[in-house]
Amino acid sequence: LYNKRNTILKIPDAIKAIDKYKKDDDIFTFGVGNHLMFGCQYINWKRPKTILASGSLGVMGCSIGYAIGGQLANKNKRVISIDGDGSFNMSLTELQTISRYNLPVKIALMNDKNLGMVRVWEKLFYEKRYTATDNPNNPDYCKLAESYGIKSLRCDNQDELDTITKQFMKNDGPILCEYICETDECLPL
Repeated sequence: LYNKRNTILKIPDAIKAIDKYKKDDDIFTFGVGNHLMFGCQYINWKRPKTILASGSLGVMGCSIGYAIGGQLANKNKRVISIDGDGSFNMSLTELQTISRYNLPVKIALMNDKNLGMVRVWEKLFYEKRYTATDNPNNPDYCKLAESYGIKSLRCDNQDELDTITKQFMKNDGPILCEYICETDECLPL
């Protein structure tokens, strides 16, 4: 299903690529998971009040709602939602709201087919008793976005990472970019 090229993509790689094309006053929103931990470490923050997140208080699925609110309150700024597949699955129907109001929200979806942060906790504190942390049957997120009239891109390798991310960040309207990533751990939690 996914095109494997020369190198495997990791979440920090995708976030660093997004950081390369960000503007200092872009607003970033995050759901809860490893993508938030990686984002806080790999985005070069330059200005205050440019991140909306729950602080890992367990509010999975909040990134899209934060992005909608952030875009409505900041019509002249870019809003980028960085979310994981597990978190995004909690509120993906909000694509309808983004489409309905033609909000130019950018959704960077880190799809590692896992509840990454929960999996790390199961490994560290529950003797690797993994329970329902794999997401092997995720939908085709690009087709889902397109079904709402939202442009989509997919990146699954290092070779195309820069080109696809540049295209993603320069798009003027609503867009979803699915980054197919290898599962990774982000420490410290």
